Amino acid sequence: MDDMVRICWPNGRHKDFAANFTYPFIEEWDFANNDRAIVVKSRGPHGPADYDEYDLASGKLIGHAHGLFGKDLPVWAQPFSD
Repeated sequence: MDDMVRICWPNGRHKDFAANFTYPFIEEWDFANNDRAIVVKSRGPHGPADYDEYDLASGKLIGHAHGLFGKDLPVWAQPFSD
């Protein structure tokens, strides 16, 4: 488990997406929204997951969910549900 995801483009440009300080262990991540966003699922040493969705172009956080399961998660986070 890492605390950062680095996305690299063929032209050498890259962007880092760090896990939330409180939930530093990235458990899973993937591209979303037709590859225009990245979803990062992270956790602390124990307890529920934290879900963040970032816009790839700007790097800005565009969605957040915490500790929810299945259908209660936003649509973008549901594929990462426990």
